[in-house]
Amino acid sequence: MEFQPRMSFRRFRYAADPLCLLGIALYILNRWVLKPHVASAFLHGQFDDFWLIPCALPLVLWCQRRFGWRDHDGPPTVGEVGFHLAVWSVLFEVIGPRIAPVTGDAWDVVAYAGGSLLGLAWWHRDRIGVASVGKGFDRLAPFYRTMEWFLAGGRLQRCRTAALDRVAVPGRLLVAGVGPGRFLEAVLERWPTVSVLCVDASEAMLEQAGQAWCRAGGDPCRLELVQAELPGWRPPAGAFDGLATHFFLDCFGPDEQARVVRDLAVGAAPGAWWLVSEFAVPGAGLSRWRAQAVLWLAYRFFRLVTRLPASRLNDPDPALLTAGFRLERRRTFEWGLLRSDGWIRA
Repeated sequence: MEFQPRMSFRRFRYAADPLCLLGIALYILNRWVLKPHVASAFLHGQFDDFWLIPCALPLVLWCQRRFGWRDHDGPPTVGEVGFHLAVWSVLFEVIGPRIAPVTGDAWDVVAYAGGSLLGLAWWHRDRIGVASVGKGFDRLAPFYRTMEWFLAGGRLQRCRTAALDRVAVPGRLLVAGVGPGRFLEAVLERWPTVSVLCVDASEAMLEQAGQAWCRAGGDPCRLELVQAELPGWRPPAGAFDGLATHFFLDCFGPDEQARVVRDLAVGAAPGAWWLVSEFAVPGAGLSRWRAQAVLWLAYRFFRLVTRLPASRLNDPDPALLTAGFRLERRRTFEWGLLRSDGWIRA
């Protein structure tokens, strides 16, 4: 008797696949919320194309399974993704413009391919594996700056830098969750001789931050990069008269967030300031519903791609107050969705 190996795989959920549902929700958000109010070429062009494979392929494969053209319920294979990517690219960008009043665009094909890679990474996540959040952000790092620019323009950077002119010039600055380094460019513009220690769980993000520092004319001897997971890492006690965490504390659940704030506060000298940029949810009305929708989608996306531990927004104010800081200044942007705080150690 010939031995038949038993195949083991995660059963594919087709239209109920979380990535498919996320893509549909993002399409709806873009179509009826973002496009009418945001002048972004990416949102009006390639954003929907990026989600073509993650959203359409599960439905096509479900139809093929019903008609018997597909003989298993495993996740989409590389061959299936590649075949449909090629067919749809030719159909929509080569044949379509010849028979309909539409324009073929090579960037649309790039968007299809990007969505295909995201789909393969998600559908075969058990095989690929993400050992930590840092590794997840390593994968996102090459696209992070471009993604931020397309989706938010300069809004997040405006929030990061809103309080820079209102704080004392630091001798040493600690930046946790530095990302690709946009904040460092603004720091150097104001304080060319400042010394900065950056800590991030992602090696790729730290590498980009170092490159951004050098491009902005910073002295490499004044920049220290530390790869470490938080909570757990602690800075030198009392070594910094300025701290900054931008869109970082909202990555943690309430207990982890309190530990992160407590660990970072160890490095604050007496009278040190702490700049905190975060998302927020307004109290009521349409702006509240908008913020809740944006944050729901954002957390689903980052949990999907990076395995972010937090599943919802947690307010860091109680942890900062417990750590001995008091709020000096708060500004909000984007109808209350973004918040820029300046805290001082009492």
